[in-house]
Amino acid sequence: MAMIENIRKQSWLLVGMVGLGIVGFLIPYDAVMAMFGGQNSNIGEIDGNSISGMDWQQAAEVRGKLFNYTNNTSLSDDVWNEFIDKILLDEEYEKLGLAVTEEEFEEILFGERLSPYVKSTFYQNQDSLPLKENLKKTFESMTSDMYNGYKKLITSKRLKEKYDLLLKSGMYANKLDGKYTFNAANEKVNVDFVAVRYDEIPDSLISFTDSDLRSYYNKHKNDRDYRQEMSRSLEYISFPITPSTEDSTEYKRILGELVDKWKTDKSDSAFIALNSDIPTVQKVSYYPNDIPEPVNSQIMNDSIGSFVGPYIDGKFYRMARIISRGVEVDSVRARHILFRHDGTDASKASIKARVDSVKAVITKDKNFDVMAKQFGTDGTKDKGGDLDWFVRGQMVKPFEKACFDGQVGVLQTVETQFGTHILEVTDKKAPKLTATIAPLAREIKASPTTRDGGQAEAMDFSIQNNDTTSFRKAALERGFSVLPAESIKPNQPNIGALTEAQVLVEWAYRSNTEVGDVSSPMIIADQFIIAALTQVKEKGAPSFDNVKEKVRLEVIKEKKGELYKEKMGAEELTTLTQIAEAVKSTVKKADNLTMQRTNLPGSGVTKSDAEVVGVAFGLPMGNICEPLVGKEAVYVVQKTSDLIPAEAKADYFEDQDKLMQTMKNSVAVKIYNSFKEVADIEDNRYGGR
Repeated sequence: MAMIENIRKQSWLLVGMVGLGIVGFLIPYDAVMAMFGGQNSNIGEIDGNSISGMDWQQAAEVRGKLFNYTNNTSLSDDVWNEFIDKILLDEEYEKLGLAVTEEEFEEILFGERLSPYVKSTFYQNQDSLPLKENLKKTFESMTSDMYNGYKKLITSKRLKEKYDLLLKSGMYANKLDGKYTFNAANEKVNVDFVAVRYDEIPDSLISFTDSDLRSYYNKHKNDRDYRQEMSRSLEYISFPITPSTEDSTEYKRILGELVDKWKTDKSDSAFIALNSDIPTVQKVSYYPNDIPEPVNSQIMNDSIGSFVGPYIDGKFYRMARIISRGVEVDSVRARHILFRHDGTDASKASIKARVDSVKAVITKDKNFDVMAKQFGTDGTKDKGGDLDWFVRGQMVKPFEKACFDGQVGVLQTVETQFGTHILEVTDKKAPKLTATIAPLAREIKASPTTRDGGQAEAMDFSIQNNDTTSFRKAALERGFSVLPAESIKPNQPNIGALTEAQVLVEWAYRSNTEVGDVSSPMIIADQFIIAALTQVKEKGAPSFDNVKEKVRLEVIKEKKGELYKEKMGAEELTTLTQIAEAVKSTVKKADNLTMQRTNLPGSGVTKSDAEVVGVAFGLPMGNICEPLVGKEAVYVVQKTSDLIPAEAKADYFEDQDKLMQTMKNSVAVKIYNSFKEVADIEDNRYGGR
């Protein structure tokens, strides 16, 4: 159905212009500086290189001109990643002699060998000569600053593509690697075992002291599993900023006054563009009962040119001018067969004979569904080309016009940007009386007076309840939902359902904000937010208090392992049956065990305990191993068969190729992540540290 979804979108140029800010978009200086802490602040540090506020502002201005960002967070992330790439990779490119020549730049942007970044970003993964010609004209008409900005970005992305390709090309597995991989998946042994999971052992059998916990913590706090990233956790409540009855009445009065001005205006579209909070919708089709009475009857019966409203619709006051009335079909059902081409006259001509031939066969044999399955090139071909029911506005204009204007059962040929379609309308809904209206809407917002009243109430709450205990108690007494927000990262833009919540993140990361502090009210998304900081984590080894519960669980597991290792390893227990009886368990089988397994099937353990599998393969046949303390259980294993060899193959090229492909698919990401890990990146974009 991917092609159908594309048909239902607008043309490529509109999509491209929305996705790319070709006309430019500049984030205001003061907005960026307010967001990121000021011109002279330290935005962060990457591999020992400090990013100053001035450097950040300049980079944000350049990037902001290139793409039509809908929010500052996306811009921030892209600029930050640019700094990381430049600092970590530019030296690598220079060592390897990687470069992008003028000829290559033209080729990857407009030629036969588009770079993956260019194809996805500028062409939305399409590729045709008209698209390239249009983009080339767009680039030629740019200012030099805009052109150079795109060129620098595209060149940077191309260097990364080359670097990644070199890494992938350096991955190699020989025939022995392929054979080892094959054998690991196909060599087998049979074992019997007894496994006692820690969750089967009562905690009441275990005792420990605070000293045991601190000893375990000191031993393991620097382990990979315990290392932590910087984060903050908090709880918050919301005071919504809702318009009062007086606010609503005032909006109704304002829209009422607009009617007299609208009557004298010569252009509905211009008036709506200047006065509506939704200026892009300047004329719409209205169908009966889309709006409740009495507005519905007014639209369908009042004289042409008259005005309807103001009336409330959710959080908007709306009014509309009646433009015209008529009768039209609002939905149709159709089927099609798509023949793709690249948009050129030569390409269209090359498939015309095939289209005419298929159309003639359908006319003669009435076998549209058979032809669709044989010649269709989109997701509908296995459904006989059926598009199901759709309404106006869902398909691109030429396709929509042919469907709504065409007669049921008549074959048509239609050209769209996707190719040539053989189209048949299979059904139409009965025509309906409709109206065309010019709508105007104003969102009902809280007035400054209402907002000030809400702020005073929220401020009083934060002053009276300035510690976590009283904050929670008062919130519950007043019926507020206390919402948790855990592990908030320094650069996190959203917190739960709160979008653009950087001001709350900044408060949580201030050097003078401590656990237990309660914030002053903050305006986020038309509501006053009051938060209480509940946890602080710094990068590196965690504090004992932050991981005390995790340590407690691990100490209990460790002591259970020690206890049952002793029980299952008693000298008098010489068979698996005796061992099982001693710990009230059973003997289980794991036949056809391979080296690719990470635990024993049937043990009930879901985490990796690969050491147990390795021991099973290494045991002499018939031998019982010493008790093994694993991550989730204590095991005793007996090997019941010799190694069952894998069936010999003439060669292991297929396994070699699969292994190489796996290595190629992951190497670039792994190496890049390793660079980032050792670079000790400090991200201060949203924190006031």
